[in-house]
Amino acid sequence: MPALIRAACSLTRFDLTACTGHLDAAERHLDDEPDPDRARARASLEVVRTVACRAVSDAAGAETAGARALAELDGMPELAARRPELRALVLSSLATMRLWVGRFDEAEEALRAGLAVAREPGSEYPRMNLLERAAWLEYRWGHLRRAAQLGEGPALP
Repeated sequence: MPALIRAACSLTRFDLTACTGHLDAAERHLDDEPDPDRARARASLEVVRTVACRAVSDAAGAETAGARALAELDGMPELAARRPELRALVLSSLATMRLWVGRFDEAEEALRAGLAVAREPGSEYPRMNLLERAAWLEYRWGHLRRAAQLGEGPALP
């Protein structure tokens, strides 16, 4: 699905206007995809949309796209197992947005879930982001030693 590839490439360049346009085009053409590819394309589209919403600080959009992405990944356990970075990216984005809007308990849930899957190769970026956000949350709660440890060692239990 070329529009989805263009959306992801635009996101890597932080061209969010182009990314959104390509995502919308990809969504319009999802029904053109063969059945086995359609679910993977939809999951990928929602992952990219979640990250794009995070990049523009659209908390509501990130929640909607993130819920869809997680549901799609839940429906494809083989893909989720083979590509844990997809779930980690979504959970990282959700945790970040929840922190930004002050939903700290929900952010912690996303952080814990994200760190649980972000241990595999390819998940380094979301893992780093998750650890940064977890450290910030610990700092906010006054757990300075725990915040410092998150930057130096193992993730949340």
